[in-house]
Amino acid sequence: MIQVLEVRDIQMESEVKYSNQVNTYNVTTNLMSDDYVPYRLAQSAMIWLGPNGELGELELIFPKVSEQSFWPKHSFVETVKGVPLFKIDSQPSDVTVAHQKDGFMIWIDQNHEVNVSIISQNLIFLLSDKKLIGIYCKYR
Repeated sequence: MIQVLEVRDIQMESEVKYSNQVNTYNVTTNLMSDDYVPYRLAQSAMIWLGPNGELGELELIFPKVSEQSFWPKHSFVETVKGVPLFKIDSQPSDVTVAHQKDGFMIWIDQNHEVNVSIISQNLIFLLSDKKLIGIYCKYR
C-alpha cells in the first residue's frame, strides 16, 4: 500500500513516455537524483522515491494492460494542487495500465472509490482516503 503523507506546494516537472517497441511506460520528474531509493510495486513496476517521499521516477515494463479507460468510481470530495509525498507500507498486489488518448492511466488498486485528486501539472494522483490508487499521466 502506498500512503500519501502530505501534499507540498512545490514545483515538479515530469516527462511522461510510452515506448511501443519495448512496451515500457515511464514517468520521470525533475526531482530525481542519486539519493532516491527504488521500490518494487509489482513484477513489472518500480518506483523511485526521495528522502521525503517525493516521486522521482516510475517505470513499468510489460505491465498488465487494463481495458478500464478511466476511473470508474468517482465522487471527488477534494481536489488539491501540489506534489504528494509517499510512504510505501507494503507492495501492491497488482499494477495495470490503461491507454488514454492523451497519455495513460496507471492503476495500483481499482477496487476503491476515488475521493481525492492531487494535480501536479501533467500528473493526476488519485487517492482513496490517503491511499494512492492510480496516476493519470498525460503527455505534454
